[in-house]
Amino acid sequence: MQTMQGSGSGSYSCQTMVFSSHRGQDGRTHTEKFASSAVGDAPARIQEVQQAYSSSIGVEKASWERQMDGKGHKLVDERDKAGEVQRRDVYLGIEEQESDDFE
Repeated sequence: MQTMQGSGSGSYSCQTMVFSSHRGQDGRTHTEKFASSAVGDAPARIQEVQQAYSSSIGVEKASWERQMDGKGHKLVDERDKAGEVQRRDVYLGIEEQESDDFE
């Protein structure tokens, strides 16, 4: 399911949700879920995106991203089925010390 709204001035909002379920070779039901929310202003070249993913095998991922003028910072958290969390920072056109500009 995807919805998109805008005011005609170049600003937008888009939400996406996907759910998948199937029976695996082991006879168990396996599921995957994905959700994404994006808002922005195209003329100002500003965007914020939040995403989440989970699966029945215990994988969970979440990300939060902000972009301005083609530069950005994205935080990605990943949790495995043992509960261990890893955080990654992804930089687009900036150095790590500039990431505070996107907070």
